[in-house]
Amino acid sequence: MIECSGCHFLKVFERYQSYSPDDMLESIKKEVKGDLENVFLNLVQCTQNKPLDFADRLYVSMNG
Repeated sequence: MIECSGCHFLKVFERYQSYSPDDMLESIKKEVKGDLENVFLNLVQCTQNKPLDFADRLYVSMNG
């Protein structure tokens, strides 16, 4: 089920890119602020690059 959701999100991001001059991350940064921005950015990052997302989370957990 998670894999299907990931595939779905990637398709949504691709379709969004065809309509907007900005990619999903840039649009989120322009339009949303605060905790909701963080949630959306994490969702996009996790969907687009799981190893990078895991590495970032690991780094933050070891730094804190």
